[in-house]
Amino acid sequence: MNDFYDISDSQEIPDVSLQLENLGEQRIFMTLGKSSRDGWGEREHTSQHYYTKTTAEDYDNLFASRISRTKPPYAVEHFLDHHFQCYLKRFPGAEKTFFKHIKFVVLPILQKGKHTVYVQVVEEWLDDKQNYNPAKAYLTANEKLDKILEFLAENPVRVNINPHTIHEEVFGKNITFQEAQELHQKLLVSGKVRVIGHRYIAHSVETDTFLQYGGFSRGSNTIANSLTQTKGISMISKPNPQEQGDVFISYSWDNEAHEQKVGAFTNHLRKNGFNAQIDKMISQQETATNFMKMMYKAMFGHSKVIVVLSAGYKLKADSFRGGVGEEFQLLINDINQNPRKYILVSFDGRPDEIIPFGLQGREIIDLSQEDSDMKLFRKLMDEPEFVFAPVSPKKPTIEPKQFGSFRAALGPTAPALSIVAPYVKWKHSSAFQGLYKSISYVLCPQFKNVSDKSVEGFSYEIKLRRELVPELNERPDEEGNLIIRGEYTKRVFPGQTIKGEEIQIEIGHQVLQNILGTVVTITIFSDDGTILSEFPIDDLFKVQPVNQPHLTAVPLTRGLFH
Repeated sequence: MNDFYDISDSQEIPDVSLQLENLGEQRIFMTLGKSSRDGWGEREHTSQHYYTKTTAEDYDNLFASRISRTKPPYAVEHFLDHHFQCYLKRFPGAEKTFFKHIKFVVLPILQKGKHTVYVQVVEEWLDDKQNYNPAKAYLTANEKLDKILEFLAENPVRVNINPHTIHEEVFGKNITFQEAQELHQKLLVSGKVRVIGHRYIAHSVETDTFLQYGGFSRGSNTIANSLTQTKGISMISKPNPQEQGDVFISYSWDNEAHEQKVGAFTNHLRKNGFNAQIDKMISQQETATNFMKMMYKAMFGHSKVIVVLSAGYKLKADSFRGGVGEEFQLLINDINQNPRKYILVSFDGRPDEIIPFGLQGREIIDLSQEDSDMKLFRKLMDEPEFVFAPVSPKKPTIEPKQFGSFRAALGPTAPALSIVAPYVKWKHSSAFQGLYKSISYVLCPQFKNVSDKSVEGFSYEIKLRRELVPELNERPDEEGNLIIRGEYTKRVFPGQTIKGEEIQIEIGHQVLQNILGTVVTITIFSDDGTILSEFPIDDLFKVQPVNQPHLTAVPLTRGLFH
């Protein structure tokens, strides 16, 4: 293990997880294969894995790899903050040790891999942490809210306090920017501050009064209480989900064409019986709309929220800009608690360019598809797509299997796979004066599952004369044969016949004397053991005499070639 990182107990973790996957106690260091002949002249193939103990350096390389694969690059700060906070929980006061490890161990790995952008992001993160104050990092959420209110009280003339101010000036970047956004959002709807332009907070008389009574840190006073008890002008109580309607559509004002599509989409839903609303419909019902209040009530006051993804929406959501950024902050804080409420749609498929970082991996309905209406309506109405039978109280009776006799069990087991004669197809040829100059074929190995159980993949080898495959630039063995290796990774069901990879065969008069009388050897390597079959060249490759298609194909002979 490695104490610097938050490592999962599992070797498989979701893509969105900030933890590192567990590498286990050992990892494969090297795999060696060996080929030899037994007493009967048949070739045997064996392979062996060599393991080495997993080290702390392996996790350093994994950590650097995760950084270099993070999209967008600036999201690395959130990844670093997560592991930094986990480290401090285990080793309080050891922040400088963590910074040194990142600087002198992780950064050189990124520099060696020439990940210039990520090197810059990590260096900036380290610079921001130079004035790290551990006392500030362990404030409770309510204590952090009170600290912001105290900052407002000390700066009563400032009317432009935003998440950047909280992140940089109030906490000196000792909290993440995402946490600063969350704290800012809570204060916007708390009623304890003055709201300017729907996005900034400032000092108010209510701020001083609230702090005099203990602020958010007072035991009986939480944000939830303050939302319902405050009578300030900025207070927004959580609306009744049925107050405004059934469906609210959240989108970005990308351009006029996009807005027209959203408007037409809204009308389409209303014509199909859904009380769909967008911001323009709500705002035109008032003369002096409080957009922050409208946004909050729209997101929480509807039973369903449709999010129309677009390039503009992703840009504003990822940077938490404007109204889209505020709505996105509310969405990501609520979507896990209410997964059936939010529906993601797009007008143009699901390219990466329209999906915000916080919504990657979630289902998106492509409205350009013919069946999109039915998918959308089912989700709006909470109607299942499939109806399953009720669970019967009576389970089937299972008869136990009996073991056979001991001696019979020791007998040989028939292999599950068999090698079928290869598929050979004439491709093209060149001829002169009634004789062939060269002929091209396609050879494809075939395998069949002859057992009553499925086979979970296998590997195989094909050995044939080097002259038959001139396109392959590989050295033959001491006998002049070339070995071509292949692998089939899918499941092979009972009775199923499958084909391996095609091999391009080229036969000309120059190589006839070397290939006639030889064989193509195919070998299977599977859990059942090794199976080998040989196929004579004279039986595999046949041809009709030049310009005589009515004649039966015959084996290759020197008399057919120049």
